[in-house]
Amino acid sequence: MKSKIQDARINIHVDGELKRNAEDIFEKIGLNMSDGINIYLRRVVADKGIPFSLTLSEVSRAVQIGEEAAEMEVAFKQAVKLAIAHTQARSLPIARFDVNTKRPYWEYPDGRKEYTLET
Repeated sequence: MKSKIQDARINIHVDGELKRNAEDIFEKIGLNMSDGINIYLRRVVADKGIPFSLTLSEVSRAVQIGEEAAEMEVAFKQAVKLAIAHTQARSLPIARFDVNTKRPYWEYPDGRKEYTLET
């Protein structure tokens, strides 16, 4: 006996304008909404995940690196901020890193920067 594949219905709520825009695009390429969603779901199954990258702004840091690591990261950042505040309170220079030039430098209380390595 041959197994029969049953169709399943999905009921979702989406932004009306998003739906209209998607329908317009699907129509232009010869598909309807159901075809488009089925293609997406098949791709999710084939890729074993979302078929495009998600950015950090879309996925929480705890999901990316784990709850415990995210908590440690927050604690580390707070400790660094506290160390900087203590250093500034004593009018000492702070070690910084310039991401544009990829060079470390000292930042003095008067705002002056002294790069420590030559390029």
